[in-house]
Amino acid sequence: MSTHAPADLQASRYGRKSSGRRGLRYGIPAGLAAVAVGVAAWWAFAPADTPGAPQIIRYSALDAAHASALVEIAPDRQRDTVCGFIARSNFQADVGYHEVRVPAAEDAAPQRHEIVIRTIEPPTAVVADECWFE
Repeated sequence: MSTHAPADLQASRYGRKSSGRRGLRYGIPAGLAAVAVGVAAWWAFAPADTPGAPQIIRYSALDAAHASALVEIAPDRQRDTVCGFIARSNFQADVGYHEVRVPAAEDAAPQRHEIVIRTIEPPTAVVADECWFE
């Protein structure tokens, strides 16, 4: 007969019983990875706090009291977007201001708008000020 007790025989055949540390060793990193994936997914699909930056395609000074610009603005899917544009003089002084309102659109393809800014001095540049949701 065998001199081993049944528990020793089972341990010699199948190895010792796990102490449970393996679950902690792999469980904690797996849990942290799942939380990180969840946060990344939420961040990727959450609505934006601010609209994207508008693009100025071209601009020109029409005369001493007007500047013209072709601008491109990407609309939001749910909220109207308003963007402000500034005409500047040769000395970087703000000499005119104009706002463009872009209604919400489901396709969110960038829209181009031709704008004319009234100025108080001859303009030399048109720059995007900022955009916000309404």
